[in-house]
Amino acid sequence: MLVALFFALTFTSCNKNDDDNKSELGGVNNCISGVFSVSDNKKINFSKGNLQLNIETKQFQFAEHQWDYVGNDGDNIIDLFELKDGNPIYSINNENTVISDAEWDILSQEEWEYLIDRDKKSKYGVAEVNGVQGLVLLPDDWVLPEGVTFNIGVAIGMDSKYYKTKNLLSLDEWTKMEAAGAVFLPAAGYRIETDILFDGDDGYYLSSTAKNTDEMCLMVFNSGRIRHDIVSSNDAGYSVRFVHVL
Repeated sequence: MLVALFFALTFTSCNKNDDDNKSELGGVNNCISGVFSVSDNKKINFSKGNLQLNIETKQFQFAEHQWDYVGNDGDNIIDLFELKDGNPIYSINNENTVISDAEWDILSQEEWEYLIDRDKKSKYGVAEVNGVQGLVLLPDDWVLPEGVTFNIGVAIGMDSKYYKTKNLLSLDEWTKMEAAGAVFLPAAGYRIETDILFDGDDGYYLSSTAKNTDEMCLMVFNSGRIRHDIVSSNDAGYSVRFVHVL
């Protein structure tokens, strides 16, 4: 499914407003322990889960678990955002809710590229984790926990059923992986107004890089492919995984 959508988003390489909203994002205590290099001289921790917003209270928070995403079952919680002036924004019915938090950043397109391509692409693998499809990122000093098997790279097909052919991780196995610093990005799809598309199949993650005033750069994956230079209109909603700079 993502093959057609990749082309619809256009293959192009890509060369903070209202901060009165409440948040419970905290600081380094809400980070995964793994340290990741995103440039030759910059290291980060990832937040403990994807960004969420309670649209009634206007309060931002992180997902409780790394694999959590709302999809089409959301009620008051949304987790797919647009980008404005480098900040995640939820826009509907001509009302905008923006978050600007000095403790957290979003990776640029160049940083996503560095992260995915580091160590000759040996630090990631697609997986089904606790029944959820997505992408596992491994930290710089990765050591595989005892009793866990993990295969790097992508699967042979581009559909939700292929994730587990590469790695099928139980909750116990993932708990060990997470304790060793691994990060999981769920395939949460993307949002057009209130409609969620491709959730469970594809992941679309915001970068802080804008191609122009109307387009932004994304890191996009499915079970068989990862791209860090996808360009799309900034009027759709995508996943946000904040990082803390070390």
